[in-house]
Amino acid sequence: MNPWKDKTIKINDSWGPGANEVLHVPLGCAPEFSMRERYLRDNKGANQLGQLSAAISSGYLSDGWQSATFTPVGTIGVTGISGLPPWDPSQAQVYRDMIQSPNNNLGDSRTLRLEGSSLTLMPMALWDTTPCGCSMLSTPSKARSRTS
Repeated sequence: MNPWKDKTIKINDSWGPGANEVLHVPLGCAPEFSMRERYLRDNKGANQLGQLSAAISSGYLSDGWQSATFTPVGTIGVTGISGLPPWDPSQAQVYRDMIQSPNNNLGDSRTLRLEGSSLTLMPMALWDTTPCGCSMLSTPSKARSRTS
């Protein structure tokens, strides 16, 4: 059974550039979302788990997270992280140290994990794509979006 199916994820701690902005929660509580399965058919027509999408209750993460999809990758379990105390904000540094330790396998590309992407609506811009890169030509004053 896939370890990500039917899980609710609560983000207790975040750090680094942009963490407060990206994980801002309108309700002022810890960010939280549930994983919902998205299936693809294999070559025999059977459903296989292909991706997971974030199902977010109103107020538990900003609306931009509604389009987040996660793909399970990796083949080996996480090692080198164990014995952590139950989560409490006073234990944040203990968790961070364990995650950033060279004694775990989080840097191994074979480690089980979720890789995610999200569609972000931003003001539209016209880009000049040239061999030397991209340069923004203009930005409209208002972005338009359509919801269904």
